[in-house]
Amino acid sequence: MPDAVAYREAIQNPQTVLGDRRLSAGTIRLDRLRLPVTYTGRFAVVFRLTDRTGQEWALRCFTTSERPGQLPRALRYALIDSHLEKLPERFVAFQFHERGVRVGGVWEPLVAMGWARGVTLGHWVEKNHSKPDRLRALATRLETVRAELERLGIAHGDWQHDNLLLDETGEKVVFVDYDGMFVPELAGTDAPERGHPNYQHPARSEKHFGVGLDRFSCLVICTALLALSCDPTLWDRFGDPDRLLFSKSDLESPGCSSLFAALHAIEGTELQAALTTLEKSLTDGPETVLLPAPAAASLSLTALARLARSRETDVESWERAADEVLPWWRNQIASRHLKLDPRWAELLRSLESARKSRKLDPGEWRSLLTHALKTVAAEQEIVRARMTRIEQALKWERRELILDVSREAFLQRWLDDAKIPFLISPPRLFNSKIDTAGKLSRHRELLPKFLRQAEREPLLAWLTEQVAAAEAAYNEKLSMPAVEAELEALYTQHDSLLLAHTRLSEARRSLL
Repeated sequence: MPDAVAYREAIQNPQTVLGDRRLSAGTIRLDRLRLPVTYTGRFAVVFRLTDRTGQEWALRCFTTSERPGQLPRALRYALIDSHLEKLPERFVAFQFHERGVRVGGVWEPLVAMGWARGVTLGHWVEKNHSKPDRLRALATRLETVRAELERLGIAHGDWQHDNLLLDETGEKVVFVDYDGMFVPELAGTDAPERGHPNYQHPARSEKHFGVGLDRFSCLVICTALLALSCDPTLWDRFGDPDRLLFSKSDLESPGCSSLFAALHAIEGTELQAALTTLEKSLTDGPETVLLPAPAAASLSLTALARLARSRETDVESWERAADEVLPWWRNQIASRHLKLDPRWAELLRSLESARKSRKLDPGEWRSLLTHALKTVAAEQEIVRARMTRIEQALKWERRELILDVSREAFLQRWLDDAKIPFLISPPRLFNSKIDTAGKLSRHRELLPKFLRQAEREPLLAWLTEQVAAAEAAYNEKLSMPAVEAELEALYTQHDSLLLAHTRLSEARRSLL
């Protein structure tokens, strides 16, 4: 996977490297040196982008590859997305793009997430570490949030100072970074990551992946908040940009930790109870604190889990297994993977059948494949021309060029196709051979000469409605959602044709 520097160099010009049309027309936030502002984490780098509508996005680009045996990111994010709507106040809507950002000529995935407002938990605690009431209230609230997630059978998987966003009062809690999330359909699979080491049980492994995954990290955070509410000076003594109070070494060896010793010296029933629970969980092991006793069926090995254990990497195999698990899966991922056009898929299947039956005439099949390749190339040219026209129109901010006709011609075509309703069409109108709205608009100045007032008014009112409808249709065709939808469809069609060209070319070469 590319590193943060490679992404930063690539993403300076969104129009050339971002696969999504809405994002590619946006503006990346730059620093004083005119370089993209980056937020670098352990597994990804994040850029801030404002699209043409003014909406801000966090573009999360991955800097680590997926390990063998993990569900492909696209499928995992599709499952996660289906659960986030249960708690819209806790999670930010996102889009997963397999063709996210092009680095060195290779398409890498990215997650585009609406830019979440608020301050990180770390900065909030730094600002409020001497306000005991706020700290204790936040500790209570976080425990409520954790229980809320558990009731829904999900877990964030990486509670830490940068992944929880708070408002100024600490009453609103929003999660970001969903790489390590657990949802019920992932039961039996390994965790894609183990979370921040300063907040996770030292003995946690990839096998610890379930609905109670947030219990330990929540306990670490709440214990730190209660400790600071008793003694704010702990922040200056043990606080750090990479943690609240506890470090990985503290959790690994509490008996040798100066932080644990300092906490034991503080009087406070609530703090001492939390400290005792934390030490007991470290002694008892991750199984006792991380994963609650589940219903027997909830952690049974699903088809997805079996596939993960087999270290399968083929995406189509994952899709077939997913169909066994959930009927709606196909709808979730239908738009995320290219499909070969049925025409060419059938042609290639026929070729394989001919090979197997040994009734193969190489010359005849070369002719068929050559003709198919010419057809694909011709269709590609049409799609490319349309894409170029739309992109240039957007670049020049002249969306009227997107349509193949002018506004006046579009309106006239609309009116030419609009038949005058019989109930408001006087015989005199038919006698004058004015039977469409288009002709009526062209003869508008003649109406008073051969129609009475009572006949003219309903016709003019109807004509006004038709002109308004045509204007609305024209504006709808040029609206940004409509243009973006067409561009996305064109890019998908183009990539599908490119895939067909590759497969057909390989098949033809195999006959030589």
